[in-house]
Amino acid sequence: MTRLRLSSPAAVFLCSLLLVSIGSSFYLGSSAAGAGYAWRGLPLDDAWIHLVYARSIARAEPFQYNPGEWETGSTSPLWALVLSPAIALGLPPVASGKLLGILFTAAASAVGYRLGTHLGDSLAGLMFAAAMPLLPYLDFAAVSCTEVPLFIFLLLVTIDLAVTERWRWAGAAAGLAILARPEGYLLLPLLGITLAVRFLASRSSDQTPWRKLLLDGGSALAPALLVITPWVGYCLWASGKPLPATFYSKAQWLGFLNIDQLQKIGGFLLFQPFSGSSIPNPLLKAAGAAAGTVLFAAGLTALYRSGPAAFVLLGLFSPVFYYALSLELPLGFFAELMRAGSLLNFYYSRYMLPGLAPFLLTSLIGLFSLERLLTSRFSSSSFSSSQQETAPRPAAPQRRAGSRPAASRTEKSPRENKESAGSFGAARIVLGVVFLILPVFSAVHLHSLLIPVYSWNCQNIEELDAAAGKWIAANLPENVTVASSDGGAIRYFGERRIVDLVGLNTHRLLPLLKQIDKAPRMSEEEARLRERFWKEEHIDDIAVLDGWHAPLLRGRYLKVLKFFELPLNTICGRSKLVIASMEAQGTVAGEGEETPAE
Repeated sequence: MTRLRLSSPAAVFLCSLLLVSIGSSFYLGSSAAGAGYAWRGLPLDDAWIHLVYARSIARAEPFQYNPGEWETGSTSPLWALVLSPAIALGLPPVASGKLLGILFTAAASAVGYRLGTHLGDSLAGLMFAAAMPLLPYLDFAAVSCTEVPLFIFLLLVTIDLAVTERWRWAGAAAGLAILARPEGYLLLPLLGITLAVRFLASRSSDQTPWRKLLLDGGSALAPALLVITPWVGYCLWASGKPLPATFYSKAQWLGFLNIDQLQKIGGFLLFQPFSGSSIPNPLLKAAGAAAGTVLFAAGLTALYRSGPAAFVLLGLFSPVFYYALSLELPLGFFAELMRAGSLLNFYYSRYMLPGLAPFLLTSLIGLFSLERLLTSRFSSSSFSSSQQETAPRPAAPQRRAGSRPAASRTEKSPRENKESAGSFGAARIVLGVVFLILPVFSAVHLHSLLIPVYSWNCQNIEELDAAAGKWIAANLPENVTVASSDGGAIRYFGERRIVDLVGLNTHRLLPLLKQIDKAPRMSEEEARLRERFWKEEHIDDIAVLDGWHAPLLRGRYLKVLKFFELPLNTICGRSKLVIASMEAQGTVAGEGEETPAE
């Protein structure tokens, strides 16, 4: 029987799985918002959108948001595909999604260990495999049923394959990463830059021909294109655009240097262990930021010496990723974690999480490079001192025959070995105190903040969106069309035809909705566009967040059928959701409340 070595990737995966399971259990067991919400619910309505598309795949109706209506609302088609077997087998979808998230988080940790080993720093890899499963936001993401763990796993796999120069497989992994998150497209130019830098470096030494660069580039690019082409082709066929509708709905050009966006990203990073501190103390935040900057800079230096693949793909990914994010995705505002719309809450923070893993591994490589530097300095200092102590004195008597000779310069004495070991231990203690104690305390504090937020987020989605969907399924006819603000749980549980008023899952509406939003309030143009919408879309009922879609609903008579309200809103766009039927102007509403939307 083969024994499992503790340093093997399989053993590291099992240990990481244990750690992330322990960390996630605190989130799943939270009862801050009431018993059971964290266990049975999901902390974001977008997770239910993934399950809507996963169910469509399981029903052999892939990517049909409504039966017979092909949509591009899946930001992560690969994640929907991964979720679909559990639904096809009749397994609980929420539990399956959370379990898969835990497994991918552990797998990403193990890949990070392999990457560290391939870079000649297995200790940094081991610490990464221990630290990543316990990072608060990544534990939150692991049980969110979103694509974040899958994307981080594929990101690290791509980097690991590139570092070992398996370009064909690196390209295929990059293609899969693109299908997990559109941000995966960043890997393609980074792979190209890596190959170009590698080619230029080799040209100076052995005159490597251009043919080698083209072959390696083709080996990486061709598999990536092969993987993503079917999805891009589908998007073009379904919507006329190459990317998912979610990109065109949420993204907007914000400029090459948007200071506000960069400040928000910086504020998020200052809240993380290893790059700041979650403890509300300016001095601790400054100390954490300074320590994180030193570690990351040391890591970049070490990766630069390792080679272009390590430096470009691992070291530079996080800065490039966050800069690209600042260009096109409006983020939330600075506020406490429990407040909906806060950039620290999961709705916005999930977009920034993939950059944490490469940043952490780079910083840990920097930590151990500093350890080696510090140890060598201490050892050199101790060795110089010992040489001065053992150097012959001018008046020393001649050594008697048979006596022991003095220690030579090329061989350390037991005393010197002891001093070197002491120096090595001292270096570790110094680095541990300076660079590790604050991140540990910061992580514990951040867990204590995020755990109740997870519970409340799950409660919000359960009591607003999921409850509305279940009410629609029980009370509205099967043939109605419902216009909705949220397109996840309401579609999943409601099982009615849904028109997504945000446009994420009804791509044909996006141009018209943007025109309505840009039209002057109460203007003739707004009225004309609004009437066009109601002529083109045959809506029977609405399920909208209170106060949303005012330009679209203005002047419409609604009969309120049901409303749902939250005692504490931490994740939804509003704390109240209204279900109403459309009434012709001037008709008597009968039971219920008839009111023109304002």
